[in-house]
Amino acid sequence: MPSDVSILSLGWLIAFAVLLVLAVVLLALILSWMGRLHGTLARIAQAVETRKESPGPEVQDAMRRADQSAETRGAFAAYLAEDPSRALLPKREQSAQFREWRKTRGLTWGNS
Repeated sequence: MPSDVSILSLGWLIAFAVLLVLAVVLLALILSWMGRLHGTLARIAQAVETRKESPGPEVQDAMRRADQSAETRGAFAAYLAEDPSRALLPKREQSAQFREWRKTRGLTWGNS
């Protein structure tokens, strides 16, 4: 009987050792994954900071177009302010007359 007890306790000891090794391997994998995640987040944060400091050409182009759009809205408001009855015209006629109004004032777009 004593040999049965020692074999049983040896089996538990081996099972415990396997579980312990498995836990250590899993812990190492998790720490490795967290290290890579930290590196990725650091690169993303650096990219965001760089973009805040100097926006790329696509952002500068969008900002330029937004400014031009604001200028156009201002011109349309001035066009309507000259003759408030223009606001009552159908959109198609408003657009046609606005284009003519811009041409007479030299406010035409580049290719028009």
